[in-house]
Amino acid sequence: MIHYFRTDLDVFVHALSLYAIGDYGALLESGFYSIGLSQLLIAYILYKQNSELFIVSLSLVMSGAGAIIVGLFPAQPVTADLLVRLPHIAGAILQFIFSPIAVLILGRKLTGVNFKRYTLTTGLLSAVMFLIILFMFLLTSRIEFQYFGLIEKFNIFIIAFWLFFMSVKLKSDVRKTRVTSLIT
Repeated sequence: MIHYFRTDLDVFVHALSLYAIGDYGALLESGFYSIGLSQLLIAYILYKQNSELFIVSLSLVMSGAGAIIVGLFPAQPVTADLLVRLPHIAGAILQFIFSPIAVLILGRKLTGVNFKRYTLTTGLLSAVMFLIILFMFLLTSRIEFQYFGLIEKFNIFIIAFWLFFMSVKLKSDVRKTRVTSLIT
């Protein structure tokens, strides 16, 4: 939705976080809070149902905290002092590192074949996307990458999409039985 309001930014080039600067920033920040809170709630449910999922839950907590930090400390222009930009960057790193870790570990423990495949694919894709984003971010001062924004947005999309499906799966599984039956 934010792309309709912020036509001054290029979907392919600009990082999603830059959309939080200006009049419509609260709209984007609410998305970061939603992702972060979803991860925290899923972490809580998984751990409550099966304490063997401690590492998965902890990784989701770290990732969710990162998303919330990104919302609390909106992006600043690259011309801003690094110390001002650092909380946002640290939050993004937490999100992009710990989300695939949680998803990959959980994916290995799932028993349902289709959701297991989807989860493992999401985790692998998100991990690869993070490495690409990190590479591009580190080289941005020397090289301008045309599709940085698109790649970063795609990674956030696959994380958010998996969170949606995981929420639906947990809700339906809790109705049937406990989450413990999801894993081996």
